[in-house]
Amino acid sequence: MNIQSLIEHARNDPLLLNTLNVNELLDNAQPSYLIGETLESIATSVVQALESLDGLENKQMQQLCSKLVDYRFVDEVYQLHRGKHIRWIRKQGEYTLANGAVVMDTKFLDNGVHIMCRAPRTGKFFQLKWEECLVFQKLSEEERLALLLGNDVK
Repeated sequence: MNIQSLIEHARNDPLLLNTLNVNELLDNAQPSYLIGETLESIATSVVQALESLDGLENKQMQQLCSKLVDYRFVDEVYQLHRGKHIRWIRKQGEYTLANGAVVMDTKFLDNGVHIMCRAPRTGKFFQLKWEECLVFQKLSEEERLALLLGNDVK
């Protein structure tokens, strides 16, 4: 038997055929907080969040949007995920985008909700007051893929 006939035999063998349902895999792969979302809707929510800042200039808005391309706006505390990178803008003062940190925990204290973070460069821990910031969380590769393919494959 030559190699070509072995290849043909393998192609025609019903036991070796792929029986995976790609649509079912994609449905199960998309996190519940992204159901019904698209990359466009996430970008729109980022823009709307930035528009809520009083006195933000158009040029500064464009710069911030370009830096937040791979991020989603987190408007509820329960949507914040531990172990993921966040960036934030304080609602008061200058509207500068922080370099970011990794979310370690969320604390519910008497004076409000605090996000415990760890700076990636220095390893130092610090807290952010949730009510004082607009928070954006980085989308993982899996989340971006689910958003990109979620609507096209079905």
